[in-house]
Amino acid sequence: MPNVDITIGKRTFQLSCEEGQEPRLKMLAGHITDRIKEIAAFADSSNETVLLAMASLMMQDELLEAEKQGAKKAATAPVPPTEDVNAAVADAINTVAEYIENITARFEKR
Repeated sequence: MPNVDITIGKRTFQLSCEEGQEPRLKMLAGHITDRIKEIAAFADSSNETVLLAMASLMMQDELLEAEKQGAKKAATAPVPPTEDVNAAVADAINTVAEYIENITARFEKR
């Protein structure tokens, strides 16, 4: 697993991550740093640990609200009639079967 140095606020941390995830971790750290800067502009504290805690709490609150809104939308979304779903599945199976038959026919011609 590769290591990546990320900076959050004024602190740098070395983290292990999966191969290829380094840019994403740096991007996420940048978002947290941006949030800390926003909070610092109006917060009474200049303590970086307090600002990090406040940013974490605010971001978690936003995540929970977004999940709640997503659940509300999912609960009110219209459910397609079973016949429509069955027809769509049958169409998809037929399409895949035709594709396989075409591939098989090409191999048989060789």
